[in-house]
Amino acid sequence: MKSFGSDTIPKIIFIIFGLFSDGIKAWNPNMPGGMKLVINGDTFSFSTDICSGGVFFKKPVHIELSCLHGYFLKRSNGCSMDKNIIVGGENYVCQRVNKDKNSLVQALIPVTNPESPLDHTITFFDDGNTLENLRRYTYVQGLEGIYESGRSSQNLAGVIVTNTQKTPLISIENVCYQGQTLPTADAYLAMLPSVASQGPSSTIFQSGCGPNAMTFPWGSKTVHNFTSGYSAQEIFETEKVADLTNKKPSDSVSDTIRTEIWDGLAYCLQAKMEVSTTGGIKMAGIEPSIESLKLFCPRARPENKNIVNGKGALRQRRRARSVGNRKRREVETSIEFNTLMTCVSTCWKENHDKCHENIPQMSNMPFCPPYCGGKKRSRHPDRDVPADAWGPWLQG
Repeated sequence: MKSFGSDTIPKIIFIIFGLFSDGIKAWNPNMPGGMKLVINGDTFSFSTDICSGGVFFKKPVHIELSCLHGYFLKRSNGCSMDKNIIVGGENYVCQRVNKDKNSLVQALIPVTNPESPLDHTITFFDDGNTLENLRRYTYVQGLEGIYESGRSSQNLAGVIVTNTQKTPLISIENVCYQGQTLPTADAYLAMLPSVASQGPSSTIFQSGCGPNAMTFPWGSKTVHNFTSGYSAQEIFETEKVADLTNKKPSDSVSDTIRTEIWDGLAYCLQAKMEVSTTGGIKMAGIEPSIESLKLFCPRARPENKNIVNGKGALRQRRRARSVGNRKRREVETSIEFNTLMTCVSTCWKENHDKCHENIPQMSNMPFCPPYCGGKKRSRHPDRDVPADAWGPWLQG
């Protein structure tokens, strides 16, 4: 594997140089979202019309440079909400070079829809770690009534809002939401209280808020910056593009394998959407599900509550194991056995090539058996002692 050095730096410099060159070809304003990633000196790209659910690496990777169009949930552990951030940008603007090789990424999940990558969008999920039942509602399309109730949700876990605009009070899946006018196109992430919801209503977007609606927690949100700018299309000519056109359904190939991209480096996730008979869109998460990809995720650390509240218990378990090990050693060994091991190891150290042939004389080790130089002595001189008898119980 190439290191971050001779091959990578010139490519990154070339990309950065392209940002300031003249005559840059304009990007298509109607293009879907996507990302271009420099990994080990190679450029990999995907667009959200192909990987509508994002990409999931089989193992966390060090991304040296990322250029993006749209908003994406960036996860160092694909199966954990811990330390997730939202990255946003337009026209494949490139973010700063990442030189920290310990900064790894395993999943990049778009939180806006492919056809509206920069629009005001409200995204819900039912579990922070697996992003279960992920659904993304573009605000304008929601007002047009394009979305229909899909899979019933009993516990909303969190919500992400991108490029918020001033809106009237509106109920979205029983969450009372009112957009705000803000100076930037930043994204906002908020975890919702752990209370059971009523499930989505038959109309996803409806004006006003009912008495049981959950208030959107603007006060506890985290802010994630949006990067404005652009890059030159020419700098990505050698990119490896995510493509599923040759991945035809087959009985002998699993759905997960069919979504492999970039020579098996990652999976191209798909948003689960159904179109009803009336033309409405029902959303129900991503596939392959993150739950099904847990095998590839780093082992999760214990929850904070276990770490904080369980220090004493953990220390006690370690002490109990240590005591138990000592007790087992005391039962399984003896003075004679320990003495023999000391003698043999000393013998081997003195003459490791021919310890069994040329016995070193160790008159200073009276406890050793005869073949390691020990002396035969008895506490009872008048008693006959076998020639091979040895040990401390024979000392006079």
